[in-house]
Amino acid sequence: MFLSPIVLKNYSAGHQTPEPDWIRVALTNPAASDRLKNLAVYARSYIDGDRRRFIHLLDGGITDNLGLRGSVDRALVREGPSGPLLSPFLERTRRIAVIIVDAQVDRDYGWDSKERSPKFRDLVGSIARVPISRYSFETIELFRETAPRLAREMEASRRATGADEPTGLTIYIVELHFSQVADDSDRRFLNSVPTRLQLSSPTVDRLRRIAASELTRNEEFRRLVRDLRAAPPPACSTVHDGLPKATTKESGD
Repeated sequence: MFLSPIVLKNYSAGHQTPEPDWIRVALTNPAASDRLKNLAVYARSYIDGDRRRFIHLLDGGITDNLGLRGSVDRALVREGPSGPLLSPFLERTRRIAVIIVDAQVDRDYGWDSKERSPKFRDLVGSIARVPISRYSFETIELFRETAPRLAREMEASRRATGADEPTGLTIYIVELHFSQVADDSDRRFLNSVPTRLQLSSPTVDRLRRIAASELTRNEEFRRLVRDLRAAPPPACSTVHDGLPKATTKESGD
């Protein structure tokens, strides 16, 4: 764990507020997904200030090394009829670009070239790294599954509010991984950069250069740039390859 825990005092016991409708609906609706029900149970626990007097915030890398779970949870909450309303900003949003940078390093322990079992300290180190790596992969896949549903939910919400010209939503998911870097020297450099709050200027300059190069090569990012330069996206969204895709035109951007 890299960052120190933060402790917050929970004042919900002395400041009673109504429970959000989506929690009650999720826990009483037989058709609600198990993911949504599990999320509702956790959310309800924060309202019980007598039992949960303090909230301890730990380094997010323990459970969400990519910072995507919040967006996934928000999309799950929106899937129910009592989900929160869209903000005015999101009602006008036509494109969302999510750039995922997976900084998981590729360590070669040399285990596969030796018959001898790994040392205890090496095994202890892998206990944290291996689950985080696998969990990050599952989080990205879940986010890809959730993105089209979020686009449909937002479109339905726009129509429900009586929008004259509901705009379609296109979500671009741009993935960058160290393992995708073509240049061997750059890949070794990325795997050697330490986890610190401050890096040297030459290191930062090289990281920015590599990032710009990788974005330029990324097909999904190039699709975003092409769409921004071309005609506006559709009046309604469709799903193509797991993502919403434009079909018609409208004015404005």
